Amino acid sequence: MSLVGGMNATNVPSEEDSIKVIRHCLSCGINMINTSDLYGKKQENEIMIGKALKGLPREQVILVDKWGPFNGLNGIVTDASAARCRKVIDEQLARLQTDYIDVWVYRGKDPKVSIEETMHAMKEAVTAGKVKHIGLSECSADDIRKAHAIHPITLLEQEWSLFTRDIEEDLLPTANELGIGILAYSPLGRGMLTGSIKSPADLAEGDFRKLSPRFAEEAFKQNMALVERVEKLAQKKGCTSSQLAIAWLLHKSPTVIPMFGTRSFKNLEGNAAAAKVMLTPEEFQAVDSSFSPSEVTGERYPAAMMSHTTYHYSKEQRH
Repeated sequence: MSLVGGMNATNVPSEEDSIKVIRHCLSCGINMINTSDLYGKKQENEIMIGKALKGLPREQVILVDKWGPFNGLNGIVTDASAARCRKVIDEQLARLQTDYIDVWVYRGKDPKVSIEETMHAMKEAVTAGKVKHIGLSECSADDIRKAHAIHPITLLEQEWSLFTRDIEEDLLPTANELGIGILAYSPLGRGMLTGSIKSPADLAEGDFRKLSPRFAEEAFKQNMALVERVEKLAQKKGCTSSQLAIAWLLHKSPTVIPMFGTRSFKNLEGNAAAAKVMLTPEEFQAVDSSFSPSEVTGERYPAAMMSHTTYHYSKEQRH
């Protein structure tokens, strides 16, 4: 699970409530916790997770932490140099109050630094015992191959849902070829596939999704028509649309881990129950073909983020 609340988000749960949700996750058998130094003001998400895990058996938790583009004085800054890499890992370990990170993920692309330089520095952290495994996020297939040649890549953290399927074009085949697992973030289309958001007006003032092209008034209306198709299939199956969307991912690839965020015990338990939703080949095909990527209206991030901090950079390079 991911507790992203705090990254320019609204209605952020209190630290006390967040810690309760994390510990409830662990009691339900969900043992992978995902965070980043970009989440929360002054990295408060990492600090909160460190408090939540304090006193618990560390070996029972798979801690995934990311680094890469960060909030500078004048907006998003990229610096993937070896010097910053060495500095970041020590800072993250201190905030998390742990001796090691299970999977350390580098996200994005620094045009000034080769992926090889970054990977050699990350490999140093593995050798030093500060990191067990290395992952990548929002990287091109070419960079995945270059990185994997220096140190085995354990997982690729990438957005993947019925609304976002570009991973299937080249990243998924590359990951499968190299034996890399997929950590799929936003499997519910940032809440759109839950059916709980009926209008952009339902989003609180300051909600990050208000900046998303997919949640713009006209785009949202067209995208909700697609959600209705999934809701009808879910009703026929006897589960929620959220559960069906997660179950679809689990049936899509044996190496995928759907990573959903949550703020409540109820949603947590409901989403976790998706693992018990078994789809027949016919049911899977019905969901898989419920709508095509070309029918989705709007990009998944605002233009500035698409060009600087996501996999989109590699597509720009190819065209």
